[in-house]
Amino acid sequence: MTRGSVNLHRIQRFVPATIVGVLIGVLFWLPFAGAVASARPVARTAKNCSLAGEYTRLGPTYVERLSVSRTNCSIGVSLIRAYNACRLKAGGPKGRCTSKIHGFRFSEKRDSSAVQFVALVRATKGHAVVTFTYSENV
Repeated sequence: MTRGSVNLHRIQRFVPATIVGVLIGVLFWLPFAGAVASARPVARTAKNCSLAGEYTRLGPTYVERLSVSRTNCSIGVSLIRAYNACRLKAGGPKGRCTSKIHGFRFSEKRDSSAVQFVALVRATKGHAVVTFTYSENV
């Protein structure tokens, strides 16, 4: 046997074994790759919702802005209406809602003057966030 044919024979045995080893390794680790990829946090941005034609129809004097994250705009609009009803029930136009509504918790910050106030409301339920700004004439 010549030296060249022995090397060719070794290569022919080595290449299939290497390919089989790589495939076994890939097939073994493939299920874990999906778990690692799904464990990474996914960035989600807030979506601004259109309030065209509804600025004065949602309860407060004016609703200027609505944004949602990990929920949809129709839920945001229903929360504005429900929050306003809760707020009015708890003390009229200057009232504050401290109850949960549809599982959302609310926090509110106000800037006020003698005739009106502007409020920023943030509602959270798990990872879902609804933020809206309204003004109320008092």
